[in-house]
Amino acid sequence: MSLPQPRRIVATHTADGASQIIDTALPLYPLPNGLSANAGFVQKSLVAKPDEAAGGAEAKPEGGMFQPGGVTLSWVALINQSSVLLRMVDVPAGKGTGMHFTNTIDYIVLTQGELVFKTHDGESRVVKAGDVVVQAANAHEWLNETDQTARMVAVTLPSEPTTVGGKGLDESLGVCKLG
Repeated sequence: MSLPQPRRIVATHTADGASQIIDTALPLYPLPNGLSANAGFVQKSLVAKPDEAAGGAEAKPEGGMFQPGGVTLSWVALINQSSVLLRMVDVPAGKGTGMHFTNTIDYIVLTQGELVFKTHDGESRVVKAGDVVVQAANAHEWLNETDQTARMVAVTLPSEPTTVGGKGLDESLGVCKLG
């Protein structure tokens, strides 16, 4: 089952103080394993600048290229480690993200469906619509073990890397770094 295409509505002001509402369709772009994702909004600095909000609706993260499993993905993927990013990811029935990590703190709300959140050492939790997950630059994967597509919406912020024994997660745990 495919979920409806989301919209992005950005409310801001013009330079002369008039209200401005930007209302656009928010396409989801294909990723490996049948997943799809988008970058819904990019804020270039930690402290927001309201006069730049209209630009954030059209901005793309800088860099953002990575190669999980040898597949090169572009900015629409999942992460960005130099900006605050709003992202959306759809995980179809029977699919998953694969084990990975990012140097970001992610505030995630599952808006539709159900997913299993699993850490590199096998600990897991079932996450249901309305649940919130805060990921602190940890190694994890998302699995959809249901027969319905699940959608998660996240705000990600850059963070310092997690280290184990003085090494990054890619070296210490052998986990794929995204971004």
